[in-house]
Amino acid sequence: MSNENAGPEDEFTRTLASNVTTTGLQPPVHAPGENGVEEVEVVAVGAATGQAVTFQFMGSFDNVNFYVMGYRELDNQASPMRSVSPITLTPGAGNIRAVYGFLDNYPYLRINVTANTLAGAGAGMTANLYAMSE
Repeated sequence: MSNENAGPEDEFTRTLASNVTTTGLQPPVHAPGENGVEEVEVVAVGAATGQAVTFQFMGSFDNVNFYVMGYRELDNQASPMRSVSPITLTPGAGNIRAVYGFLDNYPYLRINVTANTLAGAGAGMTANLYAMSE
């Protein structure tokens, strides 16, 4: 599922996940040549207390073999640090927005949702990749 929005030639937006309420691998996105600044905004919306989603960022050189990607959380962090650990967002009956920067460069990207209890009206996880060429 790829969504390329019009904008300056060196800026792209791609959808990595769209209102996901299940688990599993999300469709890969081809993002070649975007090895400049790559940031992902993830929004998790829950409809009841305790709802959460757990996921990992993955990348591939050939769109066949995917690897867990290094990232760092950028928002609300005094000292962002590299991680490859699964991320859990727990919006409960509300929403959480988080921004992550990729530290590994791959031409194919996807998200693997490993646990997900987001359900109900308006619930789900969305992730958009924002990339700017150097």
